[in-house]
Amino acid sequence: MSNPLKILLQHKFLSLSLLIFLLIPIAIVESQEEKRKKQPFALVELFTSQGCSSCPPADAYLQKLTHLAQLNNQRIFTLSFHVDYWNYIGWKDPYSQAAFTKRQRQYAKAFKENTVFTPQLLVNGQNPIIGSDINQIKLKIDHALKKASKTIIEVKDITQKDDLIHINFNTSNLGKQDVIHVALIQNASSNIVTDGENSGKTLSHVNIVRSFKTIKPAGLTHSLNITKPKDLMKANARILIYSQNLKTMHITGAELVEI
Repeated sequence: MSNPLKILLQHKFLSLSLLIFLLIPIAIVESQEEKRKKQPFALVELFTSQGCSSCPPADAYLQKLTHLAQLNNQRIFTLSFHVDYWNYIGWKDPYSQAAFTKRQRQYAKAFKENTVFTPQLLVNGQNPIIGSDINQIKLKIDHALKKASKTIIEVKDITQKDDLIHINFNTSNLGKQDVIHVALIQNASSNIVTDGENSGKTLSHVNIVRSFKTIKPAGLTHSLNITKPKDLMKANARILIYSQNLKTMHITGAELVEI
């Protein structure tokens, strides 16, 4: 006759073993997910203008870089900020904003530079270089892709009502000097320039910043609205969220999401 206590202990042992067996894959998945969140990234910010004759080569390389990153599934995020200080020449860049000129001047102030120029490019907010200097750009991207992301950004949901986009997201490992930028970008565009230094040329751009918002985080959960320009189609738009240390200007985390 079987011992009831022995049978009970055997059942408990089997149940505990099954529970441990089931938890092991979960632990592995969680570990892999944490590793994915901390993956290195390179955020490339190009300050450009359709009124600048030296900008088209930089714009063209940004397109190539964006395309190759997508093909190779690399975490290389590109942004095209169109400044407004070339507009006086005769062609008003339709994507230019004074706010983007202000952002470029903020970089100049941080790096103790007296002037700004186009095309100017930064990788992860560091060491501004000429936007068409392909060798330097590659070196800086390679360097950035060797460092794990410090800040983790997790988008919870995005909703749209009319031209207002509402975003809820969480962050972790933000520093005291960090702010969060939210860029609404137009994936691609091409138009003919009829005046100014690039008169007669058809210029193409990728990841054009159309709306830009900066917030000082209070806590780990964030909620904000960003306005979508009426001419920007939802199918041709995405959102890039990234954190930046205002003291060092180092970009500490980034996440690109579909609307």
